[in-house]
Amino acid sequence: MRQIITSAKESTRVVVVPTPDLKPGCVFVRTLFGAVSVGTERVAAAKGHQSLLEKIRSHPEQVGQVIAVARRDGFAAAYERVSEALGRWGPIGYSCSGIVEAVAPDVPEFHVGDPVACAGGGYASHGEFCAVPRRLLSKVPQGVSLEESAFTTIGAIAMQGIRQGAITPCSRVAVIGLGIVGQLACQIATSAGGLVTAFDLLPQRVRLACDLGAVSGVVVGQGDEAEKALALTDGRGYDVVFLTAATSSSEPALLATRIARERGRLVVVGDVGLNLDRQQMYDKELELRLSRSYGPGRYDPAYEEEGRDYPYGYVRWTEQRNMESFLGLLERGKVRVLPLITHRYSIEEAAATYETIASSGGTPPIGVLLTYPNVPEPASQVCILAREGAPDPSPGKRLGIGVIGTGGFARSILLPNLGKLPVDPVGIVSSTGVTPTQLGGKFGFKLAATSVAEILGRDDLRTLFVTTRHSSHARLVIDALEAGKAVFVEKPLAVTAVELTEICATRARTGGVVMVGFNRRFAPMTRQIAKHFAAPRGPLVLSIRVNAGRIEAGHWSLRPAEGGRIVGEVCHFVDLLAHIVGAPVIEVYARCTPPVGEQLEENLCATLTFADGSIATLNYNAAGDTALPKEYLEVFGDGKAAVLDDFKVLQLVSRGRVSRHRARQDKGHAEEIRQFVDSLIEGHPCPIPFAESVATTLATFALIESVRTGRPQELPAIRTA
Repeated sequence: MRQIITSAKESTRVVVVPTPDLKPGCVFVRTLFGAVSVGTERVAAAKGHQSLLEKIRSHPEQVGQVIAVARRDGFAAAYERVSEALGRWGPIGYSCSGIVEAVAPDVPEFHVGDPVACAGGGYASHGEFCAVPRRLLSKVPQGVSLEESAFTTIGAIAMQGIRQGAITPCSRVAVIGLGIVGQLACQIATSAGGLVTAFDLLPQRVRLACDLGAVSGVVVGQGDEAEKALALTDGRGYDVVFLTAATSSSEPALLATRIARERGRLVVVGDVGLNLDRQQMYDKELELRLSRSYGPGRYDPAYEEEGRDYPYGYVRWTEQRNMESFLGLLERGKVRVLPLITHRYSIEEAAATYETIASSGGTPPIGVLLTYPNVPEPASQVCILAREGAPDPSPGKRLGIGVIGTGGFARSILLPNLGKLPVDPVGIVSSTGVTPTQLGGKFGFKLAATSVAEILGRDDLRTLFVTTRHSSHARLVIDALEAGKAVFVEKPLAVTAVELTEICATRARTGGVVMVGFNRRFAPMTRQIAKHFAAPRGPLVLSIRVNAGRIEAGHWSLRPAEGGRIVGEVCHFVDLLAHIVGAPVIEVYARCTPPVGEQLEENLCATLTFADGSIATLNYNAAGDTALPKEYLEVFGDGKAAVLDDFKVLQLVSRGRVSRHRARQDKGHAEEIRQFVDSLIEGHPCPIPFAESVATTLATFALIESVRTGRPQELPAIRTA
């Protein structure tokens, strides 16, 4: 399908990508019309024309992160990371309409053939097809055109703003800024009984608002707009002032404070400067309210992605219910969208569309409508790629590979390292088509896809690399083994004991290869520690401290289905300790600090006992400052010691002598991937025995059980074959 994409390095354009995958809880829609949010999308489109200095100035909060990377990894690594981030493609748009073509089994309220309005950045983007979660779309009533309903999401933004204003009949209402959101806000406020005065710099926009229901209008920029506005209210001022402009200037906000009545309300809907006059706010005792997007549920993954609706009696107006109410206003003729459409473009004219909205010349557009062909190309979840400068693999021993997942690990670590090895990149898969298409072209893959099934059956693919969210790992490993493919899966192997049992049974039945991405055991300094404590030796005493850093609330890894941080990351350190000891964990005892909000079980102190009598303490916490290096390991035994500081500094102590080693941080990723590929090409045993990965996974499950019961947990005997 055709998709409009943007990046900070290039102009907005159309690319061909696979259609998105229909996941549980979603609806697959053929797009007929898309609404361009001029204010929001102008910013995204303009980034492709900015100089590097302008890009830096627009994101000052990220400069410190780049400096930290440069200090840790060097200037070249920092430049490469910034360049990759700036060049990353992203879908654009968040409001469209179309016809339902397929529905996930767990979504009974929608049916094939339903006309729908769709919402959500990354979901209802400007492409010929979209897959949208059930809470982000609404059925279009009979008599409402799909052209009008394409603006439903933008209308819901205006609707939420009006709700924040709490308008009552005959309230004096001011709307400052008459782009598409402001124009719709004027009409919605009028339908709620408000007496609306419309404000804008452009006289034609003011006239349009008045034609569509505003009782009066004021052209801003002539120096006397506050006096004119107050005269319209007999000097009393406005009950509610809506700021729907899109500007970094604080002038609209200052005007709002001047024209609001005493104890009036200011409602911020648009992205405006808020350098307010405190004295005037105080003297009038004004109330400031901010309206967040299109209603309750926005930015809540449980609502938007998992489909958990809020109780009607407690949250009357969710984002979906705001969409439905806007469509209801269209149905009853209380809001008119068609007069607001100033520009129409087909998807083939995407470049012209964004040149128009980014241009500073001529009359700025209000409503911009994208149209799609009535008979598009058939939906396809696979796209054949032209290898960018990469010839077909030369004869010899090469490994046909597929990659599932295109997140940060795949982009920055897995794919660059695979590119240095004798592999034949066959297919790359993600649930949306933009990232696999870009990365597939960059790294020489034959095809990009949004369905794993599109590549699993291929004879030229021998190995699958899985780098998706944790909850999907077990299913993908099992499917790959059933298809006769070897699997490299980023940690964790599984998030539940049931999943782990099924993986073990499938591997035993198929005899397939499974390796988990426990990279730290492959680090050069880890190998030096292992050599320093070479067998024969007695039990070791180990201590590892991990300054993990806090994850923001709402991050996907904190959801119960993803296993949390013990299963998802502590497994790395359990594996490292077991590898150095050379024996499995047989008992664990762990405690956590009390949970705060969503931050469950992430501040952990644990004791691990190993089969050879070795013991270890593991302190994993998110309570510190990330300015401190992340990982610190001490090992003692047989009159020797080793101290490893963040895989950059290693001290080895023996017989009174201290040997110090310094190097650029290397946590073993490249060596891990190289050894795995080599083992498959040459027919060698897997670099990490499967039993060891199972033992590590069981140990993390035991840590969680110990935390929850307050008692030590013995690990069961391991059977993997």
